[in-house]
Amino acid sequence: FSMQQFFLLGTAGTVASLLAEVPTGIFSDRISRKWSLVIGSIISIPSMFFVITSESFVVILVSVVLDGVSKAFVSGTDTAMLYDSLKAANRESEFHKVLGLTRWYSSWASAIGGIGGGLLASRSLSMPFWVAFGVIFPVLFIRLALKEPPRFGESVSKEPQSLHLKESLKYCVSGQSGYFVMYAALLTPFVSMSFALWQPYLKLISLPVAFFGVFYAAESLVCGLTSKQSANIEKRVGMSRSLLLIPV
Repeated sequence: FSMQQFFLLGTAGTVASLLAEVPTGIFSDRISRKWSLVIGSIISIPSMFFVITSESFVVILVSVVLDGVSKAFVSGTDTAMLYDSLKAANRESEFHKVLGLTRWYSSWASAIGGIGGGLLASRSLSMPFWVAFGVIFPVLFIRLALKEPPRFGESVSKEPQSLHLKESLKYCVSGQSGYFVMYAALLTPFVSMSFALWQPYLKLISLPVAFFGVFYAAESLVCGLTSKQSANIEKRVGMSRSLLLIPV
């Protein structure tokens, strides 16, 4: 695909995920966090399959939109489920530390996958996608094996859906929450754009495809190490200064 089509695919996936965030969030809050994760895995199966097997831009565009919806089912739900699980075990004070560790482990998985994916892509661009497709199934079974944690704040789930949505949106734009939302809204596009542009940049400087994964592995490990230390950094310098460090 051309760069224009490439960015159209990325935009379509992001917009789909954005539009699906609220309804999937309501599903997660009111019905089940576990089944929100499971549905995310199920939707990703046809999405990935058609990305691999189709040569039609329109079909892949639809698949990327489905992938955006799949990510919306997972986004926030995994973090909320982790917090509820820790709270049920009276360990919610460890949330930042545990979340940082999970991202550290995830960065190692991404690094290994990045190097392996780069080597596979140098032989065939479809091979890394087939491996990723295979990984969906063990992830699905792991999510099916998860135990739904106790729900806290049950009064929320008894509200009418329209009121729940109204209160959620009001909470997101008022007080300190509004500042956090604005901060993320301003910062995220720059982070996302840098991530989207580094592959075209590596291609522009004629780096062999096999080495793309090495670059990605280094980026993943730096990210994971920072996540691992983020709780300690925040404890030392405070939340406000920690947030200032990110754009710097």
